[in-house]
Amino acid sequence: ELDDYLLNIENKSLTHRPDCFGIIGFAREIAAISGKQFMTPDWLFKDTSDLGLNDNTDIDVIIDNPELCSRYLAVVMSNADGKIKSPIKIQTYLSRSGVRPINAVVDVTNYLMLLTGQPLHAFDYDKVIGQNNGKAEIHVRAGIDKEKLELLGNRTIELATGDIVIASGSTAIGLAGAMGGASTEIDDSTTRIIIESASFNLYNLRSTQMRHGIFSEAITRFTKGQSPELSAPVIVSAIELMKKWAGADVLSN
Repeated sequence: ELDDYLLNIENKSLTHRPDCFGIIGFAREIAAISGKQFMTPDWLFKDTSDLGLNDNTDIDVIIDNPELCSRYLAVVMSNADGKIKSPIKIQTYLSRSGVRPINAVVDVTNYLMLLTGQPLHAFDYDKVIGQNNGKAEIHVRAGIDKEKLELLGNRTIELATGDIVIASGSTAIGLAGAMGGASTEIDDSTTRIIIESASFNLYNLRSTQMRHGIFSEAITRFTKGQSPELSAPVIVSAIELMKKWAGADVLSN
């Protein structure tokens, strides 16, 4: 499916339209402009009450600085296989969209981000609790001045107080809204995962973007002001796709 027509859309006119940074939102806009009927996919009306979760494994989420994060959802899934590739149709879709396919777990997050505009992140659950003496406790907080964090791609940065950090206990494991940390990366040995769906302060992320020179697909969308209401239906869809593509099962939220 690589022999395809690709549309490059000039985004200057979309700078203040976060809904247009996903395929569904852009399709809605085109329907409105052209006077066509648009049908919102049914799954975009779902929320976390549709998950049917249990409490076999606990995960605590603490937003230490509420002004930095208006919503943070996290779900633990087991029996994921970090070696499994996503369906070839999804791999080619991502490739045509300029996103490198990696494995089924990561591809789910990237696919749904392109579709909806809502970035997601997947952590290796066992690596996360390994940073906090076996306890599953996620903190969303401000960075500590000069605090070190190794990002994906083996780049280490010094954090500032204006950055938003995802931490396992007191240890920073990700630069919120921008890039995950190397210490909790999904790899071939991954079996348990945490899926993150959240909304972060766009003004902090804009300064983070320029301070660290990070222009990832995720931060590009977050700095437009994605709606917190997207986080629930998108994580519900992520759970379903993790089951289908990576063989994972839900443990808890």
